[in-house]
Amino acid sequence: MTDNFFTLRKKLNRYRQELYIHYKSANEILLMNIVSTAKIHVKEGIILDEVGWTSNGHGLIFYLEEDIYSHINSIEGRNDIGERIKQDLNKISRDEIYPEYIGFVSIGLFHPEDQDCQKVIEPLDTYQLDKASSNDKNLEFWKPGYLKLFISHQSKYKEEVSDLANFLLDYAFFFHSS
Repeated sequence: MTDNFFTLRKKLNRYRQELYIHYKSANEILLMNIVSTAKIHVKEGIILDEVGWTSNGHGLIFYLEEDIYSHINSIEGRNDIGERIKQDLNKISRDEIYPEYIGFVSIGLFHPEDQDCQKVIEPLDTYQLDKASSNDKNLEFWKPGYLKLFISHQSKYKEEVSDLANFLLDYAFFFHSS
């Protein structure tokens, strides 16, 4: 079957963005980081229906960089996260891509030499979390799993910036010196 036959691949980044917004509003930081940074390999039409005639079920492999992957505590945790993302993707996509569906989501560690890792849908830059540069890996004040945000401002706006930083504390860690 060709890529044009299935709808999921064309809509996947939009669904990913919807999940990102949902997880962000629910303060589910790990899930938010996974859906926003994963490189997704789509295995189209690999799951047969009960009769074995049609194959509208897709598999998704969310490949993660080590800095995100390392926050998953166990293999069972990886499986649970994959199942949760699968269920959430099926909920938001059901009416648009029926009879297609997501049959499984697995979580893997990205390795550039792996053939599946070379055929991925890249994250969208519009909501991809900032990645720490190699220079700030040694800076201990950054909290892992949080968006890193530095606010530069004029001293006359100190109070407003402080209020903004306090408002966004659930989503980002701020470095701000007085």
